[in-house]
Amino acid sequence: MLSAQKLVSWLPHKLIALAAVAGLMAGLVTTRVVLSVATITLACNALLHEHVRAHFRLWLKNRNAMLFLGYFLICALSGFYSENLHAWWSSTQNKLPLLAIPFGWTVIHKDLQAYSRALLYAFVMIISVAAAAVLINYFLHYETLNASIKLGSAIPTPMMDHIRFSLETALAALLCLHLLLTGKQFRWLLVLLFLLLGTTLHFLAVRSGLLAFYGGLLLMGLYQLFSGRNRKLGTITLLAGIVIGVMALRFIPSLHNKVLYFNYEWSLIEQGELKAGHSDAQRVQSILYGWEVARQNFPLGVGTGDLRDVMDAEYLQHPDTASIKPERPHNQFVYTLAAIGLAGFVLLLLAFFYPLSDKTSMKAWLMPAYLFIVLISFMTEHVLEIQIGMAFIMLFNHLLPEAFRKKEIIW
Repeated sequence: MLSAQKLVSWLPHKLIALAAVAGLMAGLVTTRVVLSVATITLACNALLHEHVRAHFRLWLKNRNAMLFLGYFLICALSGFYSENLHAWWSSTQNKLPLLAIPFGWTVIHKDLQAYSRALLYAFVMIISVAAAAVLINYFLHYETLNASIKLGSAIPTPMMDHIRFSLETALAALLCLHLLLTGKQFRWLLVLLFLLLGTTLHFLAVRSGLLAFYGGLLLMGLYQLFSGRNRKLGTITLLAGIVIGVMALRFIPSLHNKVLYFNYEWSLIEQGELKAGHSDAQRVQSILYGWEVARQNFPLGVGTGDLRDVMDAEYLQHPDTASIKPERPHNQFVYTLAAIGLAGFVLLLLAFFYPLSDKTSMKAWLMPAYLFIVLISFMTEHVLEIQIGMAFIMLFNHLLPEAFRKKEIIW
């Protein structure tokens, strides 16, 4: 009779881990169920392994993983001073990927460099398919969607999350450039996918995604220009970015309409007017109220379980916002300060900036570009409270550093 240990040893653990990572990528543009199943599979695959103790040791040696573990523990410990335990428990459960994904990576840690390029290709292909679907839907409903953009609506995207999708699309476009610069395979395909992804970003007209895209192009151009890699390519990249940006503002209706709407929103912010449905003004207000909650409850915060209730009360205290639907702070740094205080805020900063300590990956332009994307998401959303955002960050925090282990710039 076969023992359980023998059965476990026969499992194709590396293949399962790679499939789970691909599932995480697919889950970013399909359903939250796929994200959850992929995360659970990745973690259980490492647990149900004959060398599970070695995996735990490897996980505990990973400093970045330990920073996220510390952040999780502070969130969990805030339950001791949270009155709304149901909300605290829900928030704590939602943050389990902070532990599960880094632990699951230990199965393929030693071989990740060999797989990293294939995984980057997989992400580019998945996002490209989703981007093509978004563009097709946009052109099928061209007039209706352009009219809705003038009123502040967004083009339909996977998971109904246009901000996250735009950042994923921006990263996929930048990955196309990285793969072009570091290899000779599938070059024409990568060029076509880059054009598709860049076009989708401009028609989506999401400011976060466009800022991430042009910021990445700027970093790439400056890197090529000043590192001596390819000054001609760097100059062309910088000039092309300027020309494309100006032309897109002039000729793409959805982007032009988005700019007009942003100007209108900004005028409301300057006048101190808040109206239901005006997202930008309300985002700014949520951050201001979140900062006030953080200041009043320094240094521990109100607890993850009570933040929503405290924010609701803060909105009701002010006549201008009493009738507006309360929001949690649309800024991860402010959210963290308000919810779990100074200790959580410090750990968040350390976890965010930790990739800067990897000298190998920081010598290239892609890792700073990725960190810039994360910074944008942190400044505009409470991204670690959203399943898609958390999966995206944990996925590439572990994958991207492995893409730079060898110097293979050949352009």
